[in-house]
Amino acid sequence: MTSITITAAALKKIKAQAQHFGFDDCGFVFDLRPKHPDYFLQWLKDGKHASMTWLEKNTALRLDPAAIEEGMNAALVVVRNYNHHQGHKELAVARYAWGEDYHHELRRDLDAFSENLQGDLGSTFRFRRFVDTGPILERDLAEKAGLGWVGKNTCVISEELGSFVFIGVMLCNLDCNESENPVLDQCGACSLCIDSCPTQALTPYQINASRCLAYHNIEHRGERDQKYWGVLGDHLVGCDICQEVCPWNQKAPLTQRAAEFENTEFKLEDLLQLNPSQYRKQFGKTAISRIRYEDFMRNVFLLIAKQKRKDLLNAVIAWKKKNSKRVLAEWDYCVRELKR
Repeated sequence: MTSITITAAALKKIKAQAQHFGFDDCGFVFDLRPKHPDYFLQWLKDGKHASMTWLEKNTALRLDPAAIEEGMNAALVVVRNYNHHQGHKELAVARYAWGEDYHHELRRDLDAFSENLQGDLGSTFRFRRFVDTGPILERDLAEKAGLGWVGKNTCVISEELGSFVFIGVMLCNLDCNESENPVLDQCGACSLCIDSCPTQALTPYQINASRCLAYHNIEHRGERDQKYWGVLGDHLVGCDICQEVCPWNQKAPLTQRAAEFENTEFKLEDLLQLNPSQYRKQFGKTAISRIRYEDFMRNVFLLIAKQKRKDLLNAVIAWKKKNSKRVLAEWDYCVRELKR
């Protein structure tokens, strides 16, 4: 595959074009190797990825994305602001999970952007896009592209946008003598994210997924770890605490696409009425759909127990009769708490 050499002026033009496709910033990487490969390998070796075993696959490609497809030795990296104020008084749903599933949205817009670039650069322009899929360390590439720095909360933090950003990566066959200016780490002596984590999942620049609430109520399959039931009862989907306390997010702008993050309002009593097909209908096009129905209901029962919603006891009991032949530990705990 032939590389296409472009000028610094052409790169600047492409960055401007990215905004027309809804991206808030854009940068390029012409050396795809991560800055700290040993760090990632040690993180895996220490088991801090918990049960997310897919991260162990294709490790060689994660450390050398240029090997994914011959000739694609560069990456165009984009970020999109999703900071918004949608939320529930009684439920905590992470900001990213509102609205259309960002995987679908970013893939669609990256495809449109790349096709537009192909029209400008010619048919020899080749690309492959990734949005939290494939053997790509997106945060490392975003940092190398000058879009921010990886902070102590392990999120990419942009001076202009904060850390509530989606990241998309387009591997391509562009080449340029110019390189992006990296953004210096500006966390300084701040440790608010680490100090505020209710499960001590964070150490500077590293997360232990086995302690992270977002891992437990999204990624983990099956019964939730009982030692976290109390704090899980404050979070239905995900957890934004380590980002919410970050000073860089205090002055970050809200997304211009706020209307896209409006969900139909739902309450605990309504969630208890959902059967599997209704769950798919309501959340199938959102990122919440990553959680299996039964596991989502585990989260619901922990919230009901934490909030001591005795008025929902009959509905909780009725849910099991309609939807589950076996006793979920979280359901049993919820019933016991409500009967106290």
